[in-house]
Amino acid sequence: MVSQLVQQASKSKVNRKEIEKLCAELLANLEPEVTAALAGPIYAYFLRPSDLAVSEDPLLVRKHRYFDFYSPESQTNPESNFRPDSEGSGSYFSGGFATFALAAGSAASSRWRTGSPAATAVVGAEIAAIRSANWDRLEESDQRLVGLRIEVAREWIFESARLPEALRGLSLETMGLLSPTRRSELLNGIEVKDWRKIWDSITVPDLFALGSRYLDRFKTDPWSSPVTSTLRSVAAANEGSRLRILGAITYHAFGCAHPDLLHDAPYEVYERHLLPDEMAERSAEFKLFLAFRADGIGVDPKTLGDVAETLAAKAFLAARMTDFGDWRSQLAAYASITPNDLQQALNK
Repeated sequence: MVSQLVQQASKSKVNRKEIEKLCAELLANLEPEVTAALAGPIYAYFLRPSDLAVSEDPLLVRKHRYFDFYSPESQTNPESNFRPDSEGSGSYFSGGFATFALAAGSAASSRWRTGSPAATAVVGAEIAAIRSANWDRLEESDQRLVGLRIEVAREWIFESARLPEALRGLSLETMGLLSPTRRSELLNGIEVKDWRKIWDSITVPDLFALGSRYLDRFKTDPWSSPVTSTLRSVAAANEGSRLRILGAITYHAFGCAHPDLLHDAPYEVYERHLLPDEMAERSAEFKLFLAFRADGIGVDPKTLGDVAETLAAKAFLAARMTDFGDWRSQLAAYASITPNDLQQALNK
């Protein structure tokens, strides 16, 4: 075709229609190669050589179906999806790239072993959240902010047992953050000083969210503590915008295709949802647990991207979920990752 173009262009009387026809044919022949070349970096960012979909299929990128021409309801911009198939040409991705992270997470989850089949959906959502995080942007002050917010929230709960002002603030700030049942258990536990009941009613992500509300609630500290004063000092220099990296991809709830720390509804609200994907995205919060552990032993946050998947896989092995709505077992599995586990993973 290039030779034909050269011949047509070198003629004394140029046939413009013939040249346009040859150009269109040449572009049509180049299109598959150009498309694969443009899609390649996106596949490489969200997938790994160890993922079965990649290691077992050298033609995976070429099989991407951007539109389903066989469907009478083909969409202009369809959502990303992974189609596992052992027949014909095999598995493939379909749709655009806006939500490719979630589709890639679904594809990668096939090689992960879990303590329960009910954890399958959340594995994909967690992989997507981890691989979408730009870990290089995190700084030590961000990680310190995570740890301080959680510790201040714990102090706030403890001090509420003796300070009416702290208890009033806690009662107001936990509205909407915790479900009515868990909020009642928390406040009743504080009244009778039942600390086991108190700590069972609130999770690490809840504590993080509660700690972020402390400075807005109290312009001066109701009690004297080096933790609260350090939080004020760190928060004055760091507004926490980079912490969005530690969030989940809440596409179904908020239409968000990238990690973000949003003020979501309590887990109990999602128990009533019929689709496991919604609960999976809501509870894909392992990165927050990991940052908290890393702050405790002074690990450089930029190194967490190297071990996040390894430690998440270890956590899911311990997850004994009874169904996809068993978020308590899932968060308990996240919490089972110890500072020693993190240090060993970094040493490897």
